[in-house]
Amino acid sequence: MHRPARIDSARPAWRRLCAAGPELACELTLACGQAFRWRRIASNEWWGVIGRSGVAVREHKGTVEYRILAGDSGIEAHDRVRDYFHLGVKRSITLQNLYRGWADGDSHFGEVANCFPGVRVLRQEPVECLFSFLCTSCNNI
Repeated sequence: MHRPARIDSARPAWRRLCAAGPELACELTLACGQAFRWRRIASNEWWGVIGRSGVAVREHKGTVEYRILAGDSGIEAHDRVRDYFHLGVKRSITLQNLYRGWADGDSHFGEVANCFPGVRVLRQEPVECLFSFLCTSCNNI
């Protein structure tokens, strides 16, 4: 029988992911309906699954931090967290710069972009994305 992974209290401390707000807003990104594997466990902390790792993400003192709670915890797991939130691209490309470019090409996006700062499209595995899409028809998002 398969046993669930134990959350190990000896795991590394929180690691900085990016600046909170303009680069990643956890509330807007994780609760907007594009993924259903995340649960809020505190006002500023979320637990979810990325690949084969249980991950905690929080907004803390102006930054977004994460730590691996269970499962794979090697360097690949840490790279996977950055990739999942699309933070593995060139550091010179900020989300705000992307928003400006998209607003130039789409006036409607320009009107609503300021209402949703820090929203990122998650880089989910294809099967997870398919199931999330199928589940949205059964939920009122």
